[in-house]
Amino acid sequence: MCNNFISNAPEYYRIFNYKAVFILFLTILLGFMGCGPMRKLNKYRGQEIKSVIDDLGEPASVIPLSEGKIYIWEKSTTLKSTEIAKGQMTLDPMISPAVIKTEKTVFTTMDGKVVAVKKETEYTRK
Repeated sequence: MCNNFISNAPEYYRIFNYKAVFILFLTILLGFMGCGPMRKLNKYRGQEIKSVIDDLGEPASVIPLSEGKIYIWEKSTTLKSTEIAKGQMTLDPMISPAVIKTEKTVFTTMDGKVVAVKKETEYTRK
């Protein structure tokens, strides 16, 4: 009965549903890509490093190079250990270890202007 209904539907109706789903999927995908943290950091490319320091504060370290400098900002967060749910009752639960999460934002500059931006995340067990 259901197959008969779909096969009797007009052709434009069946194509419209596929187009609507595809357009919705594409819109959501582009929305996620446009709001990423790297996209926000890439706005600094080509700008003076002083504008980055004004927005993010003083860097944790500065590494001089022969043709420029590397500025590194660090943010550390302690993540507590937690029980991992396996969907069933057990007498010996699995527990994830406590870690320190360090996020590094690295800006490479030449002649005082930002030429590259990189974001790194590192996890260290306590």
